[in-house]
Amino acid sequence: MVYLYLLFRKTAMSNSKFKVGICGGGIGGLCAALALSRYDDIDVDVYESASSFSEVGVGIGIWPRVWQILKELGLEDALLKVALEQPSNSEVPTFNYRKSDQTSGIDITTMYAKSGGLKPFYRPDFLNVLLQHLPDRFNLYVEKRLTSYTLSATGSVEMQFANNTLATCDLLIGADGIKSTVRRTLFTREAQHCGDESRATEIKSTIDAVWSGITAYRSVIPTDVLSKHYPNHPIFTQPTHYLGRNAHVIAYPIAQGRLVNFAAFSARYDVDNPKFEGPWTSTAPKDELKDLFAGWEPSVLALVECTGDPLKWAIHTVKPLHSFVSSNEPVVLLGDASHACEPFQGVGAGQAIEDAYILAAILGHQKTRKDNLIHMLSVYDEIRRSFATDVARRSRAAGKAFALHSEDLYFDPSKLQDLQQLLESVRQRWEYVWDSTLRIDGNLKLIV
Repeated sequence: MVYLYLLFRKTAMSNSKFKVGICGGGIGGLCAALALSRYDDIDVDVYESASSFSEVGVGIGIWPRVWQILKELGLEDALLKVALEQPSNSEVPTFNYRKSDQTSGIDITTMYAKSGGLKPFYRPDFLNVLLQHLPDRFNLYVEKRLTSYTLSATGSVEMQFANNTLATCDLLIGADGIKSTVRRTLFTREAQHCGDESRATEIKSTIDAVWSGITAYRSVIPTDVLSKHYPNHPIFTQPTHYLGRNAHVIAYPIAQGRLVNFAAFSARYDVDNPKFEGPWTSTAPKDELKDLFAGWEPSVLALVECTGDPLKWAIHTVKPLHSFVSSNEPVVLLGDASHACEPFQGVGAGQAIEDAYILAAILGHQKTRKDNLIHMLSVYDEIRRSFATDVARRSRAAGKAFALHSEDLYFDPSKLQDLQQLLESVRQRWEYVWDSTLRIDGNLKLIV
């Protein structure tokens, strides 16, 4: 499903307002725009490279830490209308974990989370709520693929687009994903002006994303199709993560129960710095999934049987960056453009939402933004970069656990106790997503 919200809208803007240009109309970019809409003296232009504002029709999970941000942005009521369940403040089960790479699966554990646990959404529904809450004074553009940017003599950012159009802004936010043109331009310019050849080489080495060794297969299954053939499938009552050596599957209902989110992963941990040949995204034949999960327990085979030809993703990541911001220009990176990581830390788009919330809070802190902008961006970098880098590290470790890899040399995947200890390490890494909140105080200090 694709939501076409607006192809173009334009409002009269005061030249005295601080103008933010956001490249990227996904969840991170739109959350940044929405967070900035709380400040009347900020105007925002959002530039999306595609022909519409849309998201791939798969699931997104929101944990309590990020849910509090969405509530503060005024989205709670609208999101609950498209959610599967109403919120709860109690401790609830999230996922059931099973060892499933055998004909008779084994229950390992059920992970419990505080403050209501995971709230699953259908990504297009989630994006549509964001679009509906943007103010009319903001401009949304499509078919605007950034090719580069430069700094004008007055200090504003001049953006060049593939359709030979230009635009300017006081601050450029690069929310343009893992293949970010903003990141490429920013670090190319930084390398050119750093004055140190070895440093320049180091900076340029972080421009291109690298393959993680993980391949994902994503799809949605109509609930009525699964229930017709497998009426007692366990995911109808408990979201489940099916684990096996070098592969795993996660499934849970979304879209108010009309669909089942399906995500399967195949992992290569036997080589360092693996190279991926071919397109990063493609459509895979269902037989490829059947071959991958041959011999797994019936619940997994049922999901595979009911899915269509899935979207195949080569999961790429961004290397740890030396900065999320330009050292001397009003340019900042957000979301996957700055810290794309493996999707196993229970955060997903939540990281981009946190980025947007913090950046907007910092920008809204002062009215004289142009005079203090580089310093304000450095505050954002100080708050977010180390945290996001740590999330990426934890996500890598969680993904290995789901693929039944352990740092313990004596780990035995056939022993239930060893499996439970492995999953306990994941639970500990995830605790902060339901045990902590995120706030910025009046002195721009992070409160968690």
